[in-house]
Amino acid sequence: MKTMSKLLALLVGVMMLIAVVPASAEEMIAPDGAELSIWMVYQGDVPESPDEIVSVQKMEEITGVKINWQIATKNDATEKFGLMLASGDYPDIVIGASTYYPGGIDKGIEEGVFIDMTDLVAEYMPNYQALCNTNESTRKGTLTDSGTNAAVYVMNGNLEGPAREMVWSGILVRQDWLEKAGLDVPVTIDDWHTALTAFKDQFGASAPLMIGADGMFTWGQFMSAYGVMEEFYQVDGTVKYGPAESGFKDYLETMSQWYAEGLIDPDFMTGGAYDGWATSYANFGTNKTGAMVTIWGYSGDALLKDYKVTEDPDFFLVGAHNPVLTEGDTAYTGYTVNEMGSSINITTSCKDPVLAAKWLDYTYSEDAMILNSYGIEGLTYTVDEDGNYVYTDLILNNPDGYAIGDAARLYTLHTSAIGRYNWQRFEQMYNPVTMACQYIWNEDSTAMVIPSTVTMTSDEGILYNNTYTPIKTLVDEYAVKVITGEQSLDDFDSFVQSLYDYGLQTCLDIKQAALDRYNAR
Repeated sequence: MKTMSKLLALLVGVMMLIAVVPASAEEMIAPDGAELSIWMVYQGDVPESPDEIVSVQKMEEITGVKINWQIATKNDATEKFGLMLASGDYPDIVIGASTYYPGGIDKGIEEGVFIDMTDLVAEYMPNYQALCNTNESTRKGTLTDSGTNAAVYVMNGNLEGPAREMVWSGILVRQDWLEKAGLDVPVTIDDWHTALTAFKDQFGASAPLMIGADGMFTWGQFMSAYGVMEEFYQVDGTVKYGPAESGFKDYLETMSQWYAEGLIDPDFMTGGAYDGWATSYANFGTNKTGAMVTIWGYSGDALLKDYKVTEDPDFFLVGAHNPVLTEGDTAYTGYTVNEMGSSINITTSCKDPVLAAKWLDYTYSEDAMILNSYGIEGLTYTVDEDGNYVYTDLILNNPDGYAIGDAARLYTLHTSAIGRYNWQRFEQMYNPVTMACQYIWNEDSTAMVIPSTVTMTSDEGILYNNTYTPIKTLVDEYAVKVITGEQSLDDFDSFVQSLYDYGLQTCLDIKQAALDRYNAR
């Protein structure tokens, strides 16, 4: 029945598309019809292919360009990307090459897989150029160290233009337990010790705090209280490595104490906190866990109502700032935030790079952003008297029972893969309590973060990867042994010396050179 309803809904959408006056031949990119092939990572069962998305169909009508999608999932993307390279038969456009190409985009250009897009951007991509020049951060992030456009990038933002997406990952804690224990949301490390102890003693939690298998957290949570991050970070333009600093020793001392007191998941080293979070959510539902690092979409009572992990009507999760040592101190996060998303490259196999550039530039237009963010006016959204774009019940209360996200995916390109990505639209898709987590986490300072758009040269990348891999392994093993009591912190100086013996200074020098070049762009 749902399938039939879905088909009917899509039919209505198509009929509305037909009713819209199409762009004139002069406005079309390819009035006589043309095709482009695109490789990208696409994760979603609803719908199974971008071809089924109503906004994608509308884009093809407007531009006159038919897109042939070559999709991979996150699980098989590396394998499929490698097979595509090995074949020598590349699609016209590749999305995400900076992640999957060995040596990075510059290496791909050097090896004849991608074309340098500098001239194409200058001549055929005015929408993209305008967005790039919105602010200094965006300008720097979209250029190489030599000032060229080796690729173009998905542009994160809102209705106004490029803007870094709000922090979407941080600490969630059981608000209902805090209230029953007479406690406020923890702020300091001491506050957290008090809260976790209450979770254990008053509510029987056997894993009050879930941490990663390496004994750390995704974005420096808890560790940042001691002035360090899990890996590389910056202080006033100087690159540092957290595990080689004294703050890392202080962090491990705290975690070791908490582990001995039963305040940390006793089986954290098996990876339960980040196995897709399934174990952690189950632990929340069975009252084993009171806090962990996860994403905002699971806050409030979402795990109760949407994911059915518990039947406890009082169950409630709220966001917390990253801890500090003394109340009033600045809370820091290691969350990487900027305006740029995935890289987009035109390959040397593309027979018409100008067509590809023009089509890509259309995806950066305001019209394309609204189409791919909100869908079709009158069907999936309306515009209120204040000019706000408001989803209809077809999205917010789908009559066929689709969740909000799935309903949106049927009609909009619900991925940050192409052109302008409007994260602001999510603000009306989730309840205010859930969204409040982002505002809390977003207040933590990102001053220690090295921008993700800092790039190494291909030679630097190879040397760095070969050098850093054993260093990271040593750090992970040491952290777990210290936290579990298998190794003493008396060996910390020897541990730090081992990091340098493994080549840490080489990694620091490479990271520093890359950051210096970025700052000089």
